Amino acid sequence: MAIDLFCYLAENHGEAQEKILRLRDEHSDLFPGYFWLSDAMEVSAIGKKIASEYGFNACSRFLMHLNRKDQADRMEEVENIVRNVFGEENILILWENELKH
Repeated sequence: MAIDLFCYLAENHGEAQEKILRLRDEHSDLFPGYFWLSDAMEVSAIGKKIASEYGFNACSRFLMHLNRKDQADRMEEVENIVRNVFGEENILILWENELKH
């Protein structure tokens, strides 16, 4: 079972990258062992369109991937940690880039 979360952010690339580095540092028990976080990326025109379908104006994005299937039940916990760092109003998380979660 592969689970990929596409995380769209209302923050610029630099701000997003700082928070990703903080997440990796403060939660080294989760990242990268159980969950992999990509670096911050620019949002493509298609990505902006996808995010706008959910009423979200994306400025950057990153990916999160489940590394260990036996940790799938921790997805909600990890999503909450990520939301707390970025702020609920500053992040849109889509499962497989299709379903809002």
